[in-house]
Amino acid sequence: MTEKIPHLGKRLSRSLALQTMLGLGLVCVAVYWGSLVTLAQRQQDNLDHKQAALQHLLQEGRASHTPSVMMHMLGDFLTGHDELSLRMTDTHGKLLFEKLRQPLNDSRSERRSFTVQLPLPASPTSAQQPASTAQVLLMLDRRPDDALLRQLAWILGLAAIASSLLVSLLSAWLVRRGLAPLHSLVEQTRQLGAADLARDWQKRLDDSNQPQELRPLIAQVNALLERLAVAYRQMEAFNADVAHELNTPLTTLISSCELALRKPRDAEELRDILASNLEDLQRMAAIVADMLFLSHADRGESAHPIQVASLAALASEVVE
Repeated sequence: MTEKIPHLGKRLSRSLALQTMLGLGLVCVAVYWGSLVTLAQRQQDNLDHKQAALQHLLQEGRASHTPSVMMHMLGDFLTGHDELSLRMTDTHGKLLFEKLRQPLNDSRSERRSFTVQLPLPASPTSAQQPASTAQVLLMLDRRPDDALLRQLAWILGLAAIASSLLVSLLSAWLVRRGLAPLHSLVEQTRQLGAADLARDWQKRLDDSNQPQELRPLIAQVNALLERLAVAYRQMEAFNADVAHELNTPLTTLISSCELALRKPRDAEELRDILASNLEDLQRMAAIVADMLFLSHADRGESAHPIQVASLAALASEVVE
């Protein structure tokens, strides 16, 4: 059972559709990955900026503000930043400040831990206010960015599917239009018959409206048709010659038999008539043998040499 080969148009349409889907898919993946990396970098930059701002705020207020005032400043610092959470503890783990908008163990938050210097309450025996160390945990909620990435993924996916369908339909139409010359050539070939072999070989298949890629093929097909026309004319001439050669002995045989049957004949006359008929039959047999020889020669078989026993006997037979 032979394998079913798909049509050239369908194969080209499928190839173009597959390439389009692959190309658009790679573009969508690249855009999504670039957005993901950009948002991740923006989150880190945002944390760096907030860390620097928080350290600057605490270092400025360390000499001029009390800890309660500093805590109030921290609350103001987080105002308007709903994606930020802040937790501050001293060196002993005592909670100094906390404002959480998501749980501490939330896996969808970016974390940043660092230490800062905090002022201590004023001492009557000390003119200068000492400082203590505090551990700060800054958390950035990634949920808004994750929602943006999900929305971007849906948009890219739907755009890729719609674009692939549109390009696939357009590709199928372009392939069908591009293969129209082939269909025209097939229709011209289907309309060719034996009578068209007598036409000019350059006009059997018209290449005037065909693309340049098909014109060499059309020229080769026209040349092939010309060779077939030559062979067809030779076959017609051969058939006419064979019919003429067979017609003469057949006419002689029919006339001889009709004359022999019109009246009674003795044995000698019948013998002469049969001998004459035998010569005509041998002539017909020779013609048939020549036809078989030509048929075998067309198939590439070599001719068998014929040995002539006596040229004198052959000459006398021809003369008789």
